[in-house]
Amino acid sequence: MAKAHDALDVVCYRWAATRRELLGLQNPRLAKDYLGALRCTLGAVQRHHDGAAAYTTREQQFPEVYEGDALLVNLAVKRMPAQLQPFMDLHFTLGRGACRRADLLGITRTEYWKRVGACKRFIEGYFASVADRAA
Repeated sequence: MAKAHDALDVVCYRWAATRRELLGLQNPRLAKDYLGALRCTLGAVQRHHDGAAAYTTREQQFPEVYEGDALLVNLAVKRMPAQLQPFMDLHFTLGRGACRRADLLGITRTEYWKRVGACKRFIEGYFASVADRAA
């Protein structure tokens, strides 16, 4: 049976998308993606001679980081009880297949959904206390 996504699920999935990129699970990035255009100083010297690197600008793009609500979710996960933290990764970061994961963990599907609900309640409480708002 499919479960409907609420606003908190959307925020958690946004956190999970960033987490997947940071862990290298989705679209592994190359060095050029993190540093921007890689430039060769020797090539610049060949083209422009002395002082070639003095006037070149370096484009730099920073790796994915948690921003906005995803940052608040990440802070909440760090403060979450140790028994619940794996369920955030299992459910949100790894994506679909919750019923199979429950079977692999050796717990009932009802227990799995209770723990995911506990994670969501913790995050919602953290949002209410820290950010002075609820998702």
